Amino acid sequence: MPNIKHLATEVDKTGVSVQIMHTDTLGMSPIYSFFLRHMAQLIDDGLSWPVTTWDDFKCGAVYAMEGDKILGHIVYDTEKPGMLWIVLSAVDKDSRGRGIYTLLHKHFEQLAKDMGKGGIMSHVHVKNTPRLKSAEKVGMGTVFYCIGKRL
Repeated sequence: MPNIKHLATEVDKTGVSVQIMHTDTLGMSPIYSFFLRHMAQLIDDGLSWPVTTWDDFKCGAVYAMEGDKILGHIVYDTEKPGMLWIVLSAVDKDSRGRGIYTLLHKHFEQLAKDMGKGGIMSHVHVKNTPRLKSAEKVGMGTVFYCIGKRL
């Protein structure tokens, strides 16, 4: 079973209290189905490859809750040397615009520092405009370009 910790109580842009939580594994965690739904949506939208690239027990997450409802998460891979690698960040469609991602990112960065990581990274599809905008808001930017050609 995952080790789940309460990290903080934060107030979103609408004045609502949000619980920021941490789970040390994705597998068997309360966010697992939320993660799978959002990953499937990215694949269906053509913004991710249809392949499992994560290990349920080598990934953890910082996530936000309001009562029993999961508002969003940042799922990360612990196995990348020197970096905390974002596997998927997602905010519930009905909770967008409340600053949930910004709250999560603050705690995610602190977690990376506490783990002795030198940076945070992720892959983002060039057409995933909402994710690119959310990354820019928290100071993330392009480090490498990945180029390719479909055959």
